[in-house]
Amino acid sequence: MGLMATSWNDFQKRSKGLFNKNKKASDAYKLFKAKDWKGLEDFMGNGSWPPNQGFTNIKK
Repeated sequence: MGLMATSWNDFQKRSKGLFNKNKKASDAYKLFKAKDWKGLEDFMGNGSWPPNQGFTNIKK
């Protein structure tokens, strides 16, 4: 499995403690699956997304 969660169960495990309600986790997962990064950033709040300050890959 890659660094990003791909299933609902993976997403729940990797985001444990971030959401106070299952509905909020579900909404975030829908944005994540749609690759709506701006929507997810707005949903999560300032400074919460993207993870790792936007780090996405490394070149060798």
